[in-house]
Amino acid sequence: MTALNDLKVEKCEKPSFLEFFIPGDGWRNDYVEKAIFFLLQRRFFRRFMKFHIRQVLPEMRIERFKKGAIIFCETEVGVILDGKIKMLSHEGNITLPEDLDTLGEGDIIGYDKADEGISKKTESWLVVDSEEVELAFFKPEIFDYLWEFHTHNAH
Repeated sequence: MTALNDLKVEKCEKPSFLEFFIPGDGWRNDYVEKAIFFLLQRRFFRRFMKFHIRQVLPEMRIERFKKGAIIFCETEVGVILDGKIKMLSHEGNITLPEDLDTLGEGDIIGYDKADEGISKKTESWLVVDSEEVELAFFKPEIFDYLWEFHTHNAH
């Protein structure tokens, strides 16, 4: 087991998780401990123990989006790691979209139990509002494991 002091954590408050994750390949073995360390500092993940993060890490993927990108989460659940997303409603076809919410670190998208399905509706748009946003994505059945722990241990 690696001691926290041996991680040589740089003085970077919020590193990009793409330093630890290679899209299409997965987590870099040499950075798993560092990734867990930084995940446990993020709002949603703070409530978990290292053990829980280690269990779901192989099933988690990271993706980064640029300002103005529209994010679709029809088949996955996303947790915002960094950045802001504006949720807009296009229910009224003739009018300008209505601002529903601004989401930030720790907020969940694409999970009915968290937002009553609003973020998955076709008339709801999730638009990157900051320069970039970084998300952790999970299959719904994997996220269910985290959600169950979360609901039983919420303060």
